[in-house]
Amino acid sequence: MFRNLIGAFALCLSVVSLQAQQVGINPEEKDLWYGEMNSAGVEVVHGHYIDNYNIDYHRIEVSVFPDSAWIEGNVTTGLTVEKRAMDTLFFDLINGSDMHVDSVYVNGAKISQVNHQNNQIEIILPQSIPVGTRLTSQVFYRGNPHSSNDWSGYIYFNPYADNRGNYMVWTMSEPDGARFWWPCKVDLHDKIDSVDMIIHAPASFEAATIGLLQSRQVNGARATTHWKHRYPIVNYLIAFSVAQYKIYDYTLNYRGKTLKMQDYLLPSDTFWLDSAALHLEKTFALFDSLFGPYPFDKEKYGHMQTDIGGGMEHQTMSTMLDLNQPLVAHELAHQWFGNLVTCGRWEDIWLNEGFASYLTGLTYEAGFGDLGWQEWKKATIRDIASSNRGSVWIDDTTSRNRVFSSRLTYKKGAYLVHMLRYVCGDEDFYQGVRNYLNDPQLKYSFVRTENLKGHLEATSGLDLTEFFDDWYYGQGYPRYSLFWRVVGDKILLDLDQDQSHSSVDFFEMNVPIALYHQGKRQDIIFAHTGNNQTVSRVIGYKPDSVVIDPDLWILSYQNTVKEGVHQYLTTPELEDDNLWMAYPNPARDFLTIETDENYYQVEIYSTSGQLVSGIESEPLSGTTKLSVGHLESGVYLLKIKKGESYTRITRFVKE
Repeated sequence: MFRNLIGAFALCLSVVSLQAQQVGINPEEKDLWYGEMNSAGVEVVHGHYIDNYNIDYHRIEVSVFPDSAWIEGNVTTGLTVEKRAMDTLFFDLINGSDMHVDSVYVNGAKISQVNHQNNQIEIILPQSIPVGTRLTSQVFYRGNPHSSNDWSGYIYFNPYADNRGNYMVWTMSEPDGARFWWPCKVDLHDKIDSVDMIIHAPASFEAATIGLLQSRQVNGARATTHWKHRYPIVNYLIAFSVAQYKIYDYTLNYRGKTLKMQDYLLPSDTFWLDSAALHLEKTFALFDSLFGPYPFDKEKYGHMQTDIGGGMEHQTMSTMLDLNQPLVAHELAHQWFGNLVTCGRWEDIWLNEGFASYLTGLTYEAGFGDLGWQEWKKATIRDIASSNRGSVWIDDTTSRNRVFSSRLTYKKGAYLVHMLRYVCGDEDFYQGVRNYLNDPQLKYSFVRTENLKGHLEATSGLDLTEFFDDWYYGQGYPRYSLFWRVVGDKILLDLDQDQSHSSVDFFEMNVPIALYHQGKRQDIIFAHTGNNQTVSRVIGYKPDSVVIDPDLWILSYQNTVKEGVHQYLTTPELEDDNLWMAYPNPARDFLTIETDENYYQVEIYSTSGQLVSGIESEPLSGTTKLSVGHLESGVYLLKIKKGESYTRITRFVKE
């Protein structure tokens, strides 16, 4: 899902403090999290029934009245009992003053014992139903799903025209909002195999929803529209909208394929059709080439426009505020990532939102989006690094702000995908992701992070455990410090990092370093597994500049590059650089140490940690001269110790 602030002013007071922390990439990409976060207002509490029946069919019939916040309907459900015999059938539907159940039928017989409380319908069956038995239930209900125009519920009415003159009714159900407008089972375990949607509305209004349009019949002042969807679908991806739309049916052509398109646009905003068409064929072609065919190609894709304030990836028919390029790309990407495969726990929602956000970035890489590719990466890193902490993994799924965090779920999730691409390489990454999408156990079903990890490991041959420990479970990001110096025909590179959060000891990564000289670029890959590492390469020139990760493959921030020799402290007691000096640096025959402090030991180590020279005394002070002429050219560590309390360390170059 992709949301921005347009049309969402009524929500601003409740989330203003969170919004202030979000830095948008461009006007269309502000606060992608907004709608999903607002939908996560009430936690669903399930009984033991949650895993005891499998739904294969829903027939959802609703009557709506755009001039009032009222809905009437009945839902027919086909289900099979699993695991244990069942004497009670449950569905989720809000109760209290909102929705009321009129009657319930099971296999055509009216049920006399029905309780509607705790936002659940409890249906007492006349007898215990054995495992493997298929039932058909029908629930008749009516009510006011929410107070109109307050954005607190999950079905929205405009009984008064909005600022564009539009009356409408529309639904938004992620993550648990389906129960606000129809009796269902809210979970991430059971996809519905088949859905029919029957929508009754004023004849001057059009009704849009998932699947293929079967019929529209006008009966006086009312019209009945029937849609059919025959792909597995999770409950929160079912939605409809009713408004005085203009309908655009057309055929999309890409990569030798054709697809039926249907856009239901508000009369005041039909100009968006041309705007979307400018990039839509390219976006379909790009996603098809990288991730495989559009998953619902036997039906359609389309957009139904509402005042949602952004977008939502309803299966085959995304709900949209408008059809700007990044919004269209993001919701289309969800048809693969979120709809074809759906996160199996809310802690794994980055599998939906991180991928959809990254695929929007891929349109920029392909050169036809609203931003430049490098610009998008820089802006994404900057937004992620606006805080020093936070993981992609969600440790508190009861917090809607955390689940739908723009910075972590969307943007850091997108950069996690980007780094997986870098670590695995393009060929193995894209093949691994295609295998993940087409795994028979996962396709049109639910996925976990471990599923993606396993497929990427299988194609790349890599063990990604350390990577996921650092970048998925771990918080924060690295800050790199690079010191470089040319000695003879070699360049010596000394790369260190510190971490913005203590949850990660060290971010292991192959760090790209670019050397620029007279308009040319030479790349060196630094296999960074710990601090105090140095690499050397024969280059035969002095670079004009040296840059860490110029193509921004790694999530790092505030990196520094200096020409010279890296000096650092191991303890705070010796922060005064005037306490001692070591010169000349680089050194040829001797290294002179001057200090106004007493010290007890001087040692020289190779960068691999091997002691190559040492002087011990009780105590040393003033000036000490060390012979280094016998050492090979390279970088060494000089350690000065004062008992066990602290140690001063610096690097020097032996010419």
